[in-house]
Amino acid sequence: MDKAVAIVLSIALICIASSGLAADHGNLAIGYDGYDGGVSLRMFPSPNFGLEGIVGMSFEGRNKDLGDDNADFDFYLGGNLVIPFKKAEKANLNFFVGGALQRVDSHAKDVGRTNIYGNIGLAPEIFLLENLSVETKCGMRISIMGKSFKGAKDNRFRIQTYGQGVSIVSGVAFHWYF
Repeated sequence: MDKAVAIVLSIALICIASSGLAADHGNLAIGYDGYDGGVSLRMFPSPNFGLEGIVGMSFEGRNKDLGDDNADFDFYLGGNLVIPFKKAEKANLNFFVGGALQRVDSHAKDVGRTNIYGNIGLAPEIFLLENLSVETKCGMRISIMGKSFKGAKDNRFRIQTYGQGVSIVSGVAFHWYF
C-alpha cells in the first residue's frame, strides 16, 4: 500500500513542478491514455517538440480466503518524444517515439512478468474544444516480454501494430491543455 501512495504523491509533485515550467516554456497537458491505461502528462518546451510521460497502476490486496500468496501490484511507466509533424487550427498530426516499462504481478508467489516496449508512429490529435483534445496512436510497438516465473520458457519478442486489439474507445487519449 505504501508503494501506491508514493507513486500517487510523485505524480502530484511532478504536476505541480511542471506547471511552473509550462508558463515559461510552452504548453502543459494532463490527460488519460486509454491504450496504455495511464494518466499522461505532456509538456512542450518549444513549439517543435514535446515530452510525454504516462503512468498507470493497479493494486489488488491479498485475499487469504482465496489462497492468495501476496497482493497484486501492476504498473506501467512510459515516455514519448512528441513532434508536431503537421499543424492546423483544430488538429495536429504528431510523430511520436518512445518506450515503456511494465510490471504485471500476480497473487501467486514469485509469479509476474516485466515487459519492455519501444513505440514509434503517428498520432492524429483533434481539438474538440480550445483546450481539450482527443488522440489515437497508429504505428509499431516492439515488445520484449519477460518470463512469468523463474524457469519458465514463456518469454518472447513481438513486433505488432500500435493499438492492435483495441476498440476506438479504449485506443484513444484525452488531453486538457493549460
